[in-house]
Amino acid sequence: MFCQNCGEKIEDGSKVCPYCGYTIGINNELAQKEHQIEMLQEKISQLEQTVRNTTVDDKNQGFNNKVMFVFIFVFPIAFLIFFFVLFFTLANR
Repeated sequence: MFCQNCGEKIEDGSKVCPYCGYTIGINNELAQKEHQIEMLQEKISQLEQTVRNTTVDDKNQGFNNKVMFVFIFVFPIAFLIFFFVLFFTLANR
């Protein structure tokens, strides 16, 4: 647990903070629980933000994969078809 007065980490069940001398009581235990709740809420917010960022990155990755597919497969095949059509058209004249 943490001292309500100075915020230092102290042993669970301590009656007095060894750092500042603050008397630990029931109110401090409630404050500790509230502090833990606040810390957990902050971690949840960070995780939610991470999930949102990951989802956006996944969508962008899908777009990047489509662009790479077009450049690697579609354009070369289209170029080859155009080249052969042009070659056979000129060869048959």
